[in-house]
Amino acid sequence: MSDPTLHRQDGKLWLFGTVSEARARANDELHIYIADALDGVWWPHPANPVVSDRGRARPAGRLFFRNGHLIRPGQDCSGRYGRAVVLNRVDALNERAYAETPIGRIDSSGLPGNRGTHTVNYAGGLEFLDGRTRAHGNRAPRGAQTRRQSLEEGGWAWKIRKKEG
Repeated sequence: MSDPTLHRQDGKLWLFGTVSEARARANDELHIYIADALDGVWWPHPANPVVSDRGRARPAGRLFFRNGHLIRPGQDCSGRYGRAVVLNRVDALNERAYAETPIGRIDSSGLPGNRGTHTVNYAGGLEFLDGRTRAHGNRAPRGAQTRRQSLEEGGWAWKIRKKEG
């Protein structure tokens, strides 16, 4: 399983991840497994694979709530691995059904030198986004930047600050 992502809802644990099956690549199909406890018995969701789309199946961070909707970030691996993050609104998540709708996209265009956006996460009131850039040798370039991104009323806005120390 690639990029396993846990989510707790309705007294259950939901494990999201892409699984390679016959005639499918590791980034193509999203599967969900369900358990009552972390050390309990895990069973496959009856709708597996719940998403069959290289452009959004692979998890790209933990699920989160935004404006009352559950959002599942997925990686756009069409063309290349980690091309962008697709934000998917979860329309149904229960033991019988799963449905999601793509509602947004975070690509590499917001930061010069960013060649792909891979993961978005939220914790403690902070938002984290990672991407990739061309490194020189085995080290990050001198003066590498960190970036902070905020979801605002008209879309995603980039805020860039120089990395300290």
